[in-house]
Amino acid sequence: MKKNLLIMLCMLFCLSGAKADSVRYDNVEIDGFIYNLDDNESSDSNPSSGYADLIGITDSRYAEVCSTQELSVPSSVAYKDNTYQIIALRSSFFEDKDFQSLESINLGNLLAITYALNNLPNLKSITGGNIEAYIECVTELPSLSNLQLGMSDRVPANFRNSFNGIGIECLNFPKDATIARVENSFRHLPNVVEIDLCESENVDYSFREMPSLREITFEYPPYTTKNSFSDLPALEKITFKKWNDRNLVKIEFDAFADNPMLKDVFVEERTPCEMKYDSRTFPGSEGFKPQTMTLHVPAGSRELYAAAEGWKDFGEIVEYDAPGAGVETAEADATQPWSCTPAAGGLTVSADNAVTVEVVTPAGAVVKRVAMATGETVTVELPAGVYIVAGPGQSAKVCVR
Repeated sequence: MKKNLLIMLCMLFCLSGAKADSVRYDNVEIDGFIYNLDDNESSDSNPSSGYADLIGITDSRYAEVCSTQELSVPSSVAYKDNTYQIIALRSSFFEDKDFQSLESINLGNLLAITYALNNLPNLKSITGGNIEAYIECVTELPSLSNLQLGMSDRVPANFRNSFNGIGIECLNFPKDATIARVENSFRHLPNVVEIDLCESENVDYSFREMPSLREITFEYPPYTTKNSFSDLPALEKITFKKWNDRNLVKIEFDAFADNPMLKDVFVEERTPCEMKYDSRTFPGSEGFKPQTMTLHVPAGSRELYAAAEGWKDFGEIVEYDAPGAGVETAEADATQPWSCTPAAGGLTVSADNAVTVEVVTPAGAVVKRVAMATGETVTVELPAGVYIVAGPGQSAKVCVR
């Protein structure tokens, strides 16, 4: 009996200890807002002692919002000597309240928006946030003209069924952000004329039905593009600025379909990456056909693209002065961070700064990738032939004998 009692006391002690480490407070009213609060252990890297979900608003604070037509989400709140970072805006915040007059919202430091900010006909401005997940939100906002996409620089963001039916004209993503997945989002945007898309991994059923869109710039090509970037009747130009870490442009089923005005594709990299495209689409639609387009490549790189699979299928390939582009001879510019010279059975590359260079065949195949520290000189052994050495600031054509 004493043994069983001792075991029970130990179990209660453990449970009470677990509760002490993680305590939840529901429906807590602070300064006119209602929160669910969760404790967590604080640390030097995380001075906040917990996280909060914004779930509701009091009548008095709601009256203030209606009067000013503005809503600002606090970054944090204090409760029982603890500080809580407000990380999520929940759909319950908008339940039983009419926010039709709301014109502006600042999202503070929110990390997630779920099932919220929908069907607000007078909302004109969304700013702030450090968002990691947009889920079923920011839709049917025909008056929205100022959208400053707040995205996390800590983890890749996710968009699902969001940003559909909004009134903005330009869609610019933070260049240092990364998107893990965009699914069924950014559709039916009648006024958008330009998109500047940050690094994106997977794009599915998104960026469609934009009758005014004329130009898309990709910081990096997405890993997947199935059923995306289609039904864009005014789209004239797309630009790929850099290659992704897979060194691949992949245009999948029903991607870039029904874009009858798309005639020009620009790339800013001197060395072509691998390109795969699927021209198939649904019956009655017109798929991606590079044979009807002009590929614009950096000066001095036409031969590389004309010999590379996928790229060589474009109807015409022309050179242009791309930003920072230009093919140099083996006697490279001394002001650049690296240089190369032919050597017996290969070539020698010297670096003034830490750089990575690629050795590429005229057909576009990467045969060597060399990472060098500051002041390092590397000899690369190669079979006889002509190669392009490409790296930051320049590229060099080298004949190995």
